[in-house]
Amino acid sequence: MLFFIALSIISAPDQVPPLKLIPTPQSVQRLDGAYHFTAKDAIVIANPKDSDDSFAGQQLADEIKQDFKLNVAVGGKGKGVLIGVIGRDAAISKALGAIKLAVTPKDGQYLLAVRKDRIIIAGVDSEAVFDGVQTLKQLIRANATGTTIPCCTIVDWPALKMRGWQDDISRGPITTMDYLKREIRTLSEYKYNFFTMYTEHVFKLKKHPAIAPPDGITAKEVHELSEYGKKYHVQIVGNFQSFGHFANILSVKGYENLAETGWVISPAKEESYKFLDDVYSEIAPAYDSPLFNINCDETWGLGEGASKQMVKEMGLGGVYAYHINRIADLLKKYGKTPLMWGDIALQHREIVAKLPKDLIVLSWGYDPLDSFDDWIKPFKEIGFRFIVCPCVGCFGQLYPDFDDAIVNISNFTRDGAMNGALGMLNTTWDDSGENFFGYNWYPLLWGAECSWKPAIPAAGQDKNAVREQRHARFVKCFDPIFFGVPGDKNIKGLITVARMRKDPACGGGGDAAFWIDLPRAVEKQSQPIDISEYLNSFTAAIGPISTPKHNVDCIDEANFAAMRYFYIAMRTSIASLISGRNIADELKSVDSLKKQVRQLRIDYAKLWKAENRPWWLDRNMAKYDRLIAQLNAFPDRPLFSPGARFIPSSQDVTLYTLNGKPIHYTTDGTEPTENSPLYAEPIQITKTTQIKARVLPSGEVATASYLALRLPAKVTTTLPIYQDHVPEIAFDGNIDTYYWSYGQALAGATFTVILNTPAAFQHIKVTTGHPDHSEDTVHEGVLEIFDGTAYTKIADFKDGIAEAELARKTISGVRIRLTKDNNNWLVVREIELR
Repeated sequence: MLFFIALSIISAPDQVPPLKLIPTPQSVQRLDGAYHFTAKDAIVIANPKDSDDSFAGQQLADEIKQDFKLNVAVGGKGKGVLIGVIGRDAAISKALGAIKLAVTPKDGQYLLAVRKDRIIIAGVDSEAVFDGVQTLKQLIRANATGTTIPCCTIVDWPALKMRGWQDDISRGPITTMDYLKREIRTLSEYKYNFFTMYTEHVFKLKKHPAIAPPDGITAKEVHELSEYGKKYHVQIVGNFQSFGHFANILSVKGYENLAETGWVISPAKEESYKFLDDVYSEIAPAYDSPLFNINCDETWGLGEGASKQMVKEMGLGGVYAYHINRIADLLKKYGKTPLMWGDIALQHREIVAKLPKDLIVLSWGYDPLDSFDDWIKPFKEIGFRFIVCPCVGCFGQLYPDFDDAIVNISNFTRDGAMNGALGMLNTTWDDSGENFFGYNWYPLLWGAECSWKPAIPAAGQDKNAVREQRHARFVKCFDPIFFGVPGDKNIKGLITVARMRKDPACGGGGDAAFWIDLPRAVEKQSQPIDISEYLNSFTAAIGPISTPKHNVDCIDEANFAAMRYFYIAMRTSIASLISGRNIADELKSVDSLKKQVRQLRIDYAKLWKAENRPWWLDRNMAKYDRLIAQLNAFPDRPLFSPGARFIPSSQDVTLYTLNGKPIHYTTDGTEPTENSPLYAEPIQITKTTQIKARVLPSGEVATASYLALRLPAKVTTTLPIYQDHVPEIAFDGNIDTYYWSYGQALAGATFTVILNTPAAFQHIKVTTGHPDHSEDTVHEGVLEIFDGTAYTKIADFKDGIAEAELARKTISGVRIRLTKDNNNWLVVREIELR
């Protein structure tokens, strides 16, 4: 056993810049002098028979050749770099003794000593040696002057044993083998050590060949990836969604009989377990890892089909636990330990004790919360091993929300480390089917930083300040290490693209904002908008960059995202002019939009093919084709002012076209013909009405629906709005329509209806949640009434519903107020006043 000589992070003098390294090592000591690389150097493998160490040595040789243009031999003896395992290799012990350096080994620890005459990389095992090589590669790439690197001693180890990432291959993009290998190569450089591919229906099964698309992943490919990952010390973890998110399989002819609902496989049907047994028999053996992610999150609709009686007898949580135990038993024959998303266990905490004891819980949460204790401590208290799972902020987005992701990843990982987490899994999600994985490199590297050395404050330190200081250092390291160029121009450009979502001209950052057609944009645009500030941000984002030596396509993809934002902003500006009847030159502007979309279509296909298999690309291309067709038809398309909306009592609607052609219209739901009224003056709407309009003989039919609120009122919420699920829908008298928040609903959030005129009512009932989204309810909250001056509580929510007798009390409004954070989004189906 070697003895420990204490080393700590020693602050370098002010004139000496800190080393640029990702992730930040646990201990760094800067020393005088530098090591100078020459072509005569050698990379000496202390145990030449160790293939892992030899592979790591070759990686180092490749880095030296790329950055210094020197061909350094791997193997042999002489001056240069010595690589080996502590306690195993005599040459390592002798070399460390010569420089009077010794350590008591920790799990995953390596030592990197750079001296004027030689470099030593010593690890407690081959994975630690590999990690030490990655740090030396970064010294060469980002900290060299000419062919010299500064002398230093680095003693380093991971705070979290497991540090992983997930690639979603089931929502559209199925990553190519080449790109999956690139993910492994790249992220192993930042000391990630496990990887999983989120899988619903895309694994090609011999027993069930109809399920997967033609480009699905195969057992042979998984085995190839597993073998590839071993060289880089990355464990490839098995994955199959085994409860909810089953729609893609249940929609295949012949498999609908397995359904509980169209979303969930039924635990009441024995054929469900026969199917899962078949699936595991092919997927589980394909992965060498002893871990297997069964997922089992978001089981919306459970208990509404064949398992209704089971739920009545066992409770919803009891049925969920029954299913988890059944599938855990199926996996035992393959020697797999199940991993499972923890959302259902958090919502039904009584089931935690009923779950398999060897289960590893994946606790997930994607908001930028100050604390994640509520996501962690229930599992810690019961004794479960758990992994914290933040997110890069990419799902359904034109480009990831870096600002939220930086906080989410750091805080969740920090709280996990402080509470004994086994590891961190950084998730990427492709909900819209449009995302590029290359959008995510920045938050993925930040996840590597946070999981290796979480931003845990010392006594008296402000935890947010610690995170911000760490992030500021990380930003300075990013360009030199990831792109291989000095400065920070590129990373600042990426951050600027991510923040374009904040500009009002850009529609909030969701993918759906890009696909809004121009007529709808015109009808939504109620006032002129100045996009000059946006244009300044856009120019800054795509302005001068430092041409990368590595990962050039990351810049290409960021520029593509910026151009999509630019299109939205230009469409918004044009819509503003058209809605203000400033239409003299707008036909030319529409032509410019068409050119932009055509170019974006070409660029998108090129970027897609560089990352993904062909499957699903045609669906995204069809979106571009529809958008181009809509722009082609726009000059003849009738426009409505105002556009489709909720109306308080009456509304005058104006019809017009960009080219001034005559318009025929109807208000009774029929298709306009030459016998329909010819528009001449504004149409007055006093009740729920659908207007259909058309330029004859061949123009497309345009439709706008004007929905009367149940009572004239103003409906607002402090929560974001998901797509077209606007707040007014919850007060339209139709239980089948609903408001839906975008993101989790936190304590203090409100949903308010203020009546235009106070009125007396007998009864109030508020229903939240939806059969397809049963967990998106008010779990803990209150219902309040407003008397014109103050709010008064009248009911608590129970099972998502609150109601009370009002006894003909006159009120001015009602309000839903959350008293505790919701782990889910929020659906408000209907507010009924009688």
